[in-house]
Amino acid sequence: MGKRLVPIGDAGTGRPPGAASPRAQYGNSSSFVPPSSALLPGAHDGGPMEYVTVPTLGPDWGAEELREMSRKGRRETIAAARVKRWRAWIRDEEGIFGKWGRRKSLVWGAFAMCCIVGILLAVLLPRVPDIQLYGTTPFTSQASDNTTTAFFRIPANFTFQADIALQIDTSSQVALPLQMGSMWAIVWDTDTNVAVGTGSLSSFSAPAKQYTPVSMPLVFEYAAVNASDPTWAAFRNACGYIWSGTTRPGLNLRIQLFMKIVGLVPSYQSAVSLSNVPCPIILPQDAP
Repeated sequence: MGKRLVPIGDAGTGRPPGAASPRAQYGNSSSFVPPSSALLPGAHDGGPMEYVTVPTLGPDWGAEELREMSRKGRRETIAAARVKRWRAWIRDEEGIFGKWGRRKSLVWGAFAMCCIVGILLAVLLPRVPDIQLYGTTPFTSQASDNTTTAFFRIPANFTFQADIALQIDTSSQVALPLQMGSMWAIVWDTDTNVAVGTGSLSSFSAPAKQYTPVSMPLVFEYAAVNASDPTWAAFRNACGYIWSGTTRPGLNLRIQLFMKIVGLVPSYQSAVSLSNVPCPIILPQDAP
């Protein structure tokens, strides 16, 4: 068979005989310039070309993605993130405010807060004071034109006024003065266990770690059936006229005090006992 030879067409062109003439080609020196209508908005001649691909909504979104975009899915995502943060805080991997607020720091912060609150309470919280009698003669008479003193046998009763000297002990108060909202008293006859008087004081202040004298006005009032009543007879004998060579018997009393202290919610009680104390008044010679 020998070699297979390809017949040569037009000399120097390599085209078969009868082929059409070649098309004119662009020269290497000319550059391609796209028409102005093909430029994107905002592009300038000779600038870079930008193409934007926008995904279309539709069947390309999966069921899980559509669920996450719903309101229920967003709530579930938020709840899952909250659970994740809680578990991270339990494992001490994350704090409440990022790196701040971990369990260790919160425990130390709570301990420091308890110490501060304890110190403030020790300094600012008022204490219940101790109340005692002041002086050797606790009762003093209120003899004036405005006072009323009366003893009657029929019907058996008596009325008179007196002051009792007390002292407020604020040794337990740390720094601030004690603010007393009010203080009132009930006087009892310890021999017969009946109430024979009352008294009250308005608000006052007592310095800390001191003994503050206080004078409380009392009103003694009592009424009985007849003069044989033991309480009326005891006061009549104790407050009678002092005849020469005679000694009046004393009174056995108990003063129950009630205090309303500013800064403390409940009211507090205290009691002062007086044994064989002299009557603060002296009846005239012609007293019944």
